Amino acid sequence: MFLHREAARAQAKLRSISGIIRSNEDSLPVEGATVLEKGTQNAVLTDSLGNFLLTTSAVFPIKLLVNALGFERADRMENASGKMIILISATGLITKEYVITAEGIPRQKRELGYSVQEVQGTELAQSREVNLVSALSGKVAGVQVNSSSGAPGASSFIRIRGNSSILYNTQPLFVIDGVPIDNSSQNFRGNPYSELQDVAFSNRAIDINPEDIESMSVLKGSSATALYGSRASSGAILITTKKPKDGKLAVTISSSFSMDEVNKLPALQTQYAQGSQGQYVTSHPDSWGPLISDLRYDEAGTIVSSSNPKATQRNVNPVNNTKQFFRTGYTSSTSLSISGGDVHNSYIFSLSRLGQAGVVPLSDFGRSTARVGMENRLSSRLKASTTVIYINSGGTRLQQGSNLSGVTLGLWRTPPSYDNSNGSKDPVNDPSAYILPNGKQRSYTSGFDNPWFSINKNQLTDDVNRMIGLTSFTYDLNRYMNIIYRIGTDFYSDNRHSFYGLDSRQITSGRVVEDESFFRQTSSDLLLNFRYDSIKNFSLNLLIGNNLNYRTYSNVFSQGDNLSIPDYYNLANASSVKSQSYTEKAALAGLFGDLKIGYRNFLYLDITG
Repeated sequence: MFLHREAARAQAKLRSISGIIRSNEDSLPVEGATVLEKGTQNAVLTDSLGNFLLTTSAVFPIKLLVNALGFERADRMENASGKMIILISATGLITKEYVITAEGIPRQKRELGYSVQEVQGTELAQSREVNLVSALSGKVAGVQVNSSSGAPGASSFIRIRGNSSILYNTQPLFVIDGVPIDNSSQNFRGNPYSELQDVAFSNRAIDINPEDIESMSVLKGSSATALYGSRASSGAILITTKKPKDGKLAVTISSSFSMDEVNKLPALQTQYAQGSQGQYVTSHPDSWGPLISDLRYDEAGTIVSSSNPKATQRNVNPVNNTKQFFRTGYTSSTSLSISGGDVHNSYIFSLSRLGQAGVVPLSDFGRSTARVGMENRLSSRLKASTTVIYINSGGTRLQQGSNLSGVTLGLWRTPPSYDNSNGSKDPVNDPSAYILPNGKQRSYTSGFDNPWFSINKNQLTDDVNRMIGLTSFTYDLNRYMNIIYRIGTDFYSDNRHSFYGLDSRQITSGRVVEDESFFRQTSSDLLLNFRYDSIKNFSLNLLIGNNLNYRTYSNVFSQGDNLSIPDYYNLANASSVKSQSYTEKAALAGLFGDLKIGYRNFLYLDITG
């Protein structure tokens, strides 16, 4: 009877303490946090909605300790039983798997009704790829990345889950901090005249410095891109740039250098000379001539048969034109970042410079970037954020592909008995390597350009100046609801100057082209964001808003033919000039909404429109 009474008395002393653990930064619940009664082993873990229920027999007040990965340790003195809310502050570590969605708002992966994968900026920077798109290769499931060539600044193309159309653009939409940006590769868009489209152009995502990126989210489902409409029918890539951190001054410097070499060349024969049917014929483009070992030089330096009476004892040795043409390329990159501030005002400033020299002589690409970011807490409820990025990029593009002035076309087909460099030790800068005394091109055939001639006389240079700007305001109506307004713009000019020299095989009379393109895109969003998480395993997320987008593209193109003065590549030097202009405009406006309802951790209803 006595033991029965004591057990009942102990049972009567048990108390229940329930509550929810939330992040102090965004009021979101913290899953997996440990709530411990100090001085005991009595502890429980919070569920996915931050709820906990702790039973204790101790006398109030009771001290509770809260620990969570990535959050500062917190303690709480509880004076009475009942429900409570405990706020804990993040340490900067990733504690839950949140991703940036199409609305530009962080969401938990389990809440999403579509596939999304995130790549951290450190992974992109460590790849040391010049092109941001190339840096994604092998990092995201279902994403295919192809490079157009190995030339400096060449385009890279990305496809998410294969082609979504056989007629239209299948590239995903790129968005930086909620602002759509252009990622096109303009191959002389709007003009039908130029054969110089055979150089390797850049896709415009190459302008983005990977060192400035905090993370990238790849959205694969069509429902994920409801905000952006048909522009994102092939998916979307959302880029979040690095933000200023509260605290002390921080300075970061990074630098890298790499070298490139051609690791494999086509196997070419080195036994037979230029000619036909076993005869040495300089006017014949193929290598069906005699054995090179049966040839000699005469006193004038002309190649003749060993049986020729004028032949000397000086042998003709096969020339490895491909090996002597390519050089060692390199890529160098240096970035500087400075950040600082306090809880009210913070800033980040970065500078970067990238330089790339290709394995083909005279080919290069460069990119300079400056970025300024500021965050200001104007009041306890209102926060403002501004980011401005300036980029200058461009380089020297050389002929590729199967046109008559393509560098490798003439290089691969040169017979081993013909030295493209004419014995010069510096054929890049020595005109005698590719120009005859009469001013004509020196080439083994009239069908293809000497590669040394092509890199000097058939060039395209581009100069891109780009500005990306974003301003956003966030106003907290209460702990569950806020209003976000942001406006951003993406503007660039692309100036291209290209030419074919006199006696070029593609354009024998010479040509000069001036091509100027201008692109501007402005986008604004007004969002109402509501999020509610109860302690009874119920959550409700509601997002409604509108989007306005305006885009304009213009192109002015001039082509001059029949040049009079060699090496003077100006329209004034052409006897025939063609010009045209092209303009394209588009304006979009739309309303959108996104409703997510979750219950007991396993049921989520996602309605997007």
